[in-house]
Amino acid sequence: MKHTPGPWVIKFRNDHSAYISMGNPLEGPHKQFCLQFDGRDPSDVADANLMEVAPELLEVARLLALATDEGDDAAQGTHYVDRDGRIRCKGSFLGAIQKARAAIAKVESSQE
Repeated sequence: MKHTPGPWVIKFRNDHSAYISMGNPLEGPHKQFCLQFDGRDPSDVADANLMEVAPELLEVARLLALATDEGDDAAQGTHYVDRDGRIRCKGSFLGAIQKARAAIAKVESSQE
C-alpha cells in the first residue's frame, strides 16, 4: 500500500484546532484529517511540522539508501577526499544530502 503523496500541509484554525491536508486537491489524490491536538502546547506545532515533512524525509531516506547500496552504479563517484583530507560529496549523493538538510531545517526551524 502506498501513502498519499505530498505535499502534506498542517493548518491551525482560529480555535487552535488543526488538520492535515495531504496531496494535491486539484490533481489528486487528496485527503484531509483532523488532528487531536489543540496547537497551544509548543510540542503540538513541532509535531505538526514533523508530520508535514514526512514525505520529504521518506524521499531523502530512499535517495540515501540508493546511494549507499553496495554495488550500485549510481553511487560510483559520489564522494571524494579533498586536499585537506575532508570527505566531499557530489552528484546525486550531494543532492540527497541537500534535501536532507532542507527537510531537517523545516522541522528544526519550527522548534526555535
